[in-house]
Amino acid sequence: MRETGIDEITGRVIKMITNRFQNSLAYREDVQITVDTELFNELEFDSLMLVVLQIDIEDAFHIRFDPTEKNFQELFSTVRSLSDYIRKQIAIK
Repeated sequence: MRETGIDEITGRVIKMITNRFQNSLAYREDVQITVDTELFNELEFDSLMLVVLQIDIEDAFHIRFDPTEKNFQELFSTVRSLSDYIRKQIAIK
């Protein structure tokens, strides 16, 4: 499930998303999660899965998402967009 050349943050995000996906009704063994995987279209994440993932990320990276700051659907669209946002939030601290 891990790509070569990805950084620690992206690797941790992939692991969190993989854990959530494996516990979902949409889980399929043939799906490999990469930086370009789309959470809504490919993994069929719903609003509940999104909230749980958000909490996981906030706890793991000690950041908080501001729902007024950015469109959550855009932010959580791919592993890459989510990892980029986390990186920026960590840098602000």
